[in-house]
Amino acid sequence: MSPRLERLTGVTVLLAALAVVLGALLGDPTIESHDDREKFVEQVENAADRIPVIYAFQVVEVASGFLTVAAGLGLYLLLRDRARLPALAGLLLFVVSCVFEAGRAFVGAAMVRAADDYTGSGLPGIGSGSEDVLELVRVLAVVHFGYFLTAFAALGIGAAAFAYGLAWSTGFAPRWLGWLGLVAGGLLVFTPLAVTADVLFFPFFFGTISTLAWLFATGLWLTLRSRTAGPLRLSRAGSADK
Repeated sequence: MSPRLERLTGVTVLLAALAVVLGALLGDPTIESHDDREKFVEQVENAADRIPVIYAFQVVEVASGFLTVAAGLGLYLLLRDRARLPALAGLLLFVVSCVFEAGRAFVGAAMVRAADDYTGSGLPGIGSGSEDVLELVRVLAVVHFGYFLTAFAALGIGAAAFAYGLAWSTGFAPRWLGWLGLVAGGLLVFTPLAVTADVLFFPFFFGTISTLAWLFATGLWLTLRSRTAGPLRLSRAGSADK
């Protein structure tokens, strides 16, 4: 394996992490299903006011999914000789994350389109103040949230698979980086519980933060390592030295 592949993979992981953060923060309509109708309507109206920004960063959301797949492919190529199963699992989970990330962007676009109609800013006379349109936005918000949970859960568990391959199966990466990825994936295994109670959302929240931290740390480590280290060495002796 060449330092060039390590560097290219590191840069791609960093770009993917940055795109995921920007897409999640600025591409999200932030319309949630609330029991408080007044608050929900306010969120719909706020989303309608931010349509250009939301649309722009929903494109970033879609791009983040493809960057994630590219990063996963790079990590797979680095690990396939000595850790094929963890690498393949990580790559497949990154692909799943990409699918749901793209789906989240498209559902989000439908939400803001409906929000625009509800406020009367869309086509004249269509949906302005309609309860049916408001209900449509609510249903889309539920679907959007499900895509959000699934995309990040797949990303985090995939990161855990790569982390295991890097730190244990090959001894290539430092153990702290491996533990960071495993903790992220372990927390995100409990993602289905996030919809049952507010307090059970915390494992998902901290798992997501840990996943992003692992992506940035791994990207930086690969990029900087490739400048100082020689070709990737995945020998048993190297593993013992770690």
